[in-house]
Amino acid sequence: MITKDNSPTNVDAIVYERVIDPEKAFFEVMNYRQATVALAQTTRNRPGI
Repeated sequence: MITKDNSPTNVDAIVYERVIDPEKAFFEVMNYRQATVALAQTTRNRPGI
């Protein structure tokens, strides 16, 4: 991650996940854990999500 002033930084995060529909999580996603990580990486700049 690079800030507006081009200063490289490292970001650590904890992701909490809650499965609302276990059937969809199992049958409609090939790799649920990888999908969760990908979602966390794409929404990391949107606090509160």
